[in-house]
Amino acid sequence: MLRVLAGHAGPVRCRRVAEELGLEITARSVERVRQRLKKAAAAGVVVKTPGGLFTLARVPAAAGG
Repeated sequence: MLRVLAGHAGPVRCRRVAEELGLEITARSVERVRQRLKKAAAAGVVVKTPGGLFTLARVPAAAGG
């Protein structure tokens, strides 16, 4: 799922993620993707937009020293 999100410049719908993963598009499969992305958002790996789309979380640049 993260690779799918990484391949897009902006936020993506759960249905689009499911399609690109090659899943059969059913309400159940899209909901499974949504639940996994919500868990990833809770862990700070992805960001959920107010519209329900998901994108990768931005990683802060490492401080040079």
